[in-house]
Amino acid sequence: MKHLPSNGFRWSFSKLASFRSCPMSFYLEYVCNPSRDEEIPNFFAQYGSCAHKILEEYFKGRLPQFLLASEWARRYPEEVTCPPPAFPKGYDEKAYAAGLTYFETFDGFGPDWEVVSVEQKFTILLEGYTLVGVADLVLRNKETGAYWVIDHKSKSKSSMRKDRDLYRNQLYLYAIWVYEAFGVYPEKLSFSLFKEGGLMVDEVFSEDQLAATKQWFVDSIRAIEICDLFETWKTCIPLGETKEPYACRNICGVNVACDDYQEVRRRSYDAWLAKKQAEEGFLYDS
Repeated sequence: MKHLPSNGFRWSFSKLASFRSCPMSFYLEYVCNPSRDEEIPNFFAQYGSCAHKILEEYFKGRLPQFLLASEWARRYPEEVTCPPPAFPKGYDEKAYAAGLTYFETFDGFGPDWEVVSVEQKFTILLEGYTLVGVADLVLRNKETGAYWVIDHKSKSKSSMRKDRDLYRNQLYLYAIWVYEAFGVYPEKLSFSLFKEGGLMVDEVFSEDQLAATKQWFVDSIRAIEICDLFETWKTCIPLGETKEPYACRNICGVNVACDDYQEVRRRSYDAWLAKKQAEEGFLYDS
C-alpha cells in the first residue's frame, strides 16, 4: 500500500476495527499520520481511560480496594473533560453513577486467581505483520495454572451484544500474545463491563475461533492494502444521510477533517432549519 511505510507500520485491533467501522476514519487517522498510536480524546475514551487507570493501580497493588470509589469520584471531573453526548439526556451523570457503583462493589475476580500482568504492552509478529496491543489483565489459576485474559470495557450490554463477534477477535489476539509470553493459550477469555456493574462476558478458548481470528487479522490488513487511491476510502455515512450518525458525532476523532461528515452536518442543519421555519410559519398563519 503506497500510503503506508513499506516497513515499520504496526497493526492493532483498534486500527483494524477502525477500518472495518469506517475506512475514511482509518485513512484520516492512520494513513495521513502513520505513526499515530494514541487514541484521540472523546468522552467515551476518557471515561474508559479513567476507569482503566484506577483498575491498573489496584491490580498492581498501589491502590487499596476501599479507596477505589473515592478515587473515581476524585479523578472523574479532572480526567473526563470532553463533552458527553447530548442524547440520551443526562448521560454524563448516569455514566458517572454507573462507574461509582462498580467501584463501590468491586471485589476482584476471586481468591483462586493471581495477577500475572497488568496493562502489558506487547509487540509480536503475526502472519508476517507486526501486531501491537495492551492486555488489560492476565490472571493465572493458583491450583491449575490455567490463564485467564480479562479486558475491561465501558461498553453497554446492548452494544457488546451487537459488536461481540468483532471484539471477540481482540481477546484472541491477546491470547496469541499470552502463548508467546507464557507458552500456553489461556483457557478463559472475558470482557468485564464496568459500566454494567462488572458484568462478565465470557469466552471459552476455541482453536476454531483462534484460526478465524488469524484469518480476520490477515483479511483486514489485505483489505486496507488494496486501498491505493484516496477515492477508494469511503466513509460509514449512508448516501444522502441528513442526520448526523451517532458514532461520527460523538466518537470519531477526525470528523472535522471528514468532508462527508461536514456535508451531512450541513444537511442536518438545513433540515432542522427548514422544519423550524415551517413550524413558525404555521403558527404565524394560524
